[in-house]
Amino acid sequence: IRRPPRSTLFPYTTLFRSRPLQAAPAPEQPPAEPLAAAPIADPLADLLARVGAVRGLEPGPLPALVPLPADDLARAARQQFERDVPENVRSAQALLLQRLGLVPSNFDLAAALEVSFPGRLEAFYAGEPPTLYVDAALAPADRQRALAHELVHALQDRAHGLTRRLRYEPGAWDQQSALHALAEADALAVVERLGFGASERPPSEEGPAL
Repeated sequence: IRRPPRSTLFPYTTLFRSRPLQAAPAPEQPPAEPLAAAPIADPLADLLARVGAVRGLEPGPLPALVPLPADDLARAARQQFERDVPENVRSAQALLLQRLGLVPSNFDLAAALEVSFPGRLEAFYAGEPPTLYVDAALAPADRQRALAHELVHALQDRAHGLTRRLRYEPGAWDQQSALHALAEADALAVVERLGFGASERPPSEEGPAL
């Protein structure tokens, strides 16, 4: 299964809440100095607002944010993969690789993904419930870029039902693969428009980051 650089949006998947503005009572005396705008307490909310502005979508509620060590992130990604991809589909994919002579007969696709993820997977989005999982050891610039990418998926999910549309359905591989590609292209384009540079993480000797 192809994965975009440094991100995993699982192709078979089964958000800061805004408070209404209230009028404040007028002060008895004007303040001595103009009041500065209150800083946004949650940097993720600020990033979501920026992503939403680029996409022309209301930010909506924040997804949960779960920073994890690389090995735990890999384990969470494997668990999400096993939830999203039915066991018979995983077995069929492994069997295909076996018959192509690419893997041994006892090959476990989910386990192989978990082993390959540490140091390569930076973040992924899971839709039920809306959650961003991110490598806790990322440099600040890499973390911002990875989160921006995954926040695009969160907005896609809220506005267009991405999780529902990508949930496994027999015979829908072509349609879902095309939607997956569109979702990833959209996320990459938003990250580029926001001006986030390339990852500061050294390239993996085993292949590109996920």
